[in-house]
Amino acid sequence: MPALPVPRMPAMRHVIAVTSALALASSLALAQEKPRQRATRDATPAPESVRPPDGRREVGGGHVPERAPARTPAGTPAGPPVRPASAVPRGTDAHGTRVAASSADRGRPPGFDDRPGHPNAPHYHALTSSWYGHGGRRDEDGLKFIRPWTRGHFEGEHGAHHVFRLEGGSAERFFFEGAYFSVALADVSYASDWRWKEDDVMLYDDPDHPGYYLAYNVRLGTYVHVEYQGR
Repeated sequence: MPALPVPRMPAMRHVIAVTSALALASSLALAQEKPRQRATRDATPAPESVRPPDGRREVGGGHVPERAPARTPAGTPAGPPVRPASAVPRGTDAHGTRVAASSADRGRPPGFDDRPGHPNAPHYHALTSSWYGHGGRRDEDGLKFIRPWTRGHFEGEHGAHHVFRLEGGSAERFFFEGAYFSVALADVSYASDWRWKEDDVMLYDDPDHPGYYLAYNVRLGTYVHVEYQGR
């Protein structure tokens, strides 16, 4: 008995071809979407993953300032607003755990490390929502411009809902998303532990020092004054 011919199914082939074409188009669209998302990172809200619950850490660790610091009133005492080292309790850490005081802690001069475990640099207090060390620098000579904004203003969105990933450079000149900045000479030492190719930072307006922004390091909780250098 002769074999029967296998019937052709052009309709099924057409469905398979259409399905394959749609899958390919979807893959190409996703590949093109990733660069677009990187290009618009400056407009991306800070993710909830960088907002740990209150009490886990007082400084850094992903805490995000909700707003820029307020303008400092005239007559505010200059310098870090901390107590002399002899008055700072060294028997407990920031969470109340008893620790031994080191010989280096005894008799040291005042600095920005207002509590054990806090950095010796201007920083943000997450539990009190305060920019520690900002008010005492209102009239600091190293933060004054004769002619501010000589290179213009940063044109991107900034503030509490915009996170930027550092892409390289150093305190003298760093960049992200094609925008370049430099840390004020008076603040260079405060950025010595920043990771210039991987840290996330946020920019805030500085109401006391025209010509500068405040660059806040999400990982460390410290901040420095930076000048926009253009693109």
